[in-house]
Formats: sequence, C-alpha cells, structure tokens
Amino acid sequence: MEAVFSPSAKGGLRAARGLAGEGVYAFSLGLSVGDISEDRPGPVREGVLREVERSMLTVPGVAEHIREWVSSSLASLEVLLRRRAAGEPVRIWYSEQPDELCGLCWLLCQLNGQGKGGSVSMVRLPRWEERPDGVLVERLGWGDVTPREWSRFLSLEQPASSIRLRAAANRWRELQEENAPLRAVVNGRLTSVAEDFYDPFLRRELARMPEEFREAVLIGEVLGRCRLGIGDGLLAGRIEAMIAAGELESVTEAAAGEPAYRRILRKRKTV
Repeated sequence: MEAVFSPSAKGGLRAARGLAGEGVYAFSLGLSVGDISEDRPGPVREGVLREVERSMLTVPGVAEHIREWVSSSLASLEVLLRRRAAGEPVRIWYSEQPDELCGLCWLLCQLNGQGKGGSVSMVRLPRWEERPDGVLVERLGWGDVTPREWSRFLSLEQPASSIRLRAAANRWRELQEENAPLRAVVNGRLTSVAEDFYDPFLRRELARMPEEFREAVLIGEVLGRCRLGIGDGLLAGRIEAMIAAGELESVTEAAAGEPAYRRILRKRKTV
C-alpha cells in the first residue's frame, strides 16, 4: 500500500505504477492549516478546508470536492488500517512541504495507535536534485514529480521503526494540544505559528505591485518567488485580512463562477 497527501501525487504515483496503480491512498487534508483537534477527518476538517478555499467557493463544484476530499480520506484511512492489521506493508511518500509533513506525522500517529501490523516505510523527497545534464531541479512536494520519475526515488526508502512511530505520534499530539492557526516548517521542524506567519512574504511582493493590481498576480508572485510550499487559498485568506484592516481595497469583483481572487485591488496606504 502507498500513502500520499495530495490528489496530484496520487495521480502521479498511480500512473507510475501502471496496472498496479490500485492501493494508492491520498489524504488531501491540508493539515498545516486550522483546527486539528479531530483525530480522524470529519466536519471540523471540512470546515477548515472550506475556509481555506473560501475564494474558490464561488466556482461550481468546489464545495462538493472539499466534502469528497474529507470523506475519501476517512474511507482510505479505514481501508489502510484494516489492510495493515492483516499484515500488508505501508509505504508513505512525504516531503518538507507543510501539508505533507503534517500528513506524515498524523498518519504515523494513526499507525502507532493501531499497534502491530504490517511494516511501515517512508520515502522523503529531496528538495533539490542535480540532473546529469547539469540542471538543478527544485521540487516542493510529490505533486511536482512526473510519473516516470517516481521509481528513481525508491532507493531513498527507509523503514519507520516503532521508535519513529512513537516520536511522530507524540509530536502530533503536541501540535494538537497547541492547535495553532498554522503549522510551518522552521529549520526542518514542524512548528506551530501565528496566522500571519506568511504575511511578510505577501508584503514583500505587494511592495513590487503598482497601485492597482490583480490579486491573482500577487498570489502567483508569492508562490513563484518565495517557494513556500503553501496553497493559493491560504494567501487569498491573508489578503482578505489586509482588506479588512484597510491596507487594500477591492476595485472590481470577479465574474460570476470565477475564483474571488480574479479581481483588481488597490493599495490604500504604504505597505
């Protein structure tokens, strides 16, 4: 069995496995953001994801997709735990991208609580890879890996010992107790941080923008330049906070059925 933490990673791994593509389970839960008090995905997690993707809820079908992510993650967890209890091994693919690292700790916590079962192993994605042609490639998460590349990383597989399971479970419990608005990777460690943790990156790119600008362009510049491994929904939410604080104002609104960030904003004061 294989475990990943995004739909794109699931699609890539299933394509890489070809006819053996079954048995790939995706847990697309965005656990770096919001309330993580639930042990298993449920209404709290759905509410968090709806808030994160609030700018996308104007697009038809997005709310249903969010509900499906949560329900399918819960169903996948139940199947994975049942099959592991019967002795099947589990391989987890993760990176230092915040959602994937949170997903790893959460899943190891689930497996640790299960007790005995099939073996558990992990494959950590290197952030950087130098290709034979001299090109340096940066990958933020497994969604950046093409299907033909997955097999090359199997040599990085490492067993997850019972000690590692307990350590991950303990760390996840600590994070649950803190239940901060965000969890970020700081010096390689998952750390609870304030909801405005990424604001300095937004403000730096905002300073480059003209007086009036497209919100989607600002979000794209932050994602492209800063390479934070976070989603556009999180940044859109922080821009809403800046609008509420009077730093920005909306000049136009998005067309019906489009994401809310397809609008033009104006700076209201020096940032």
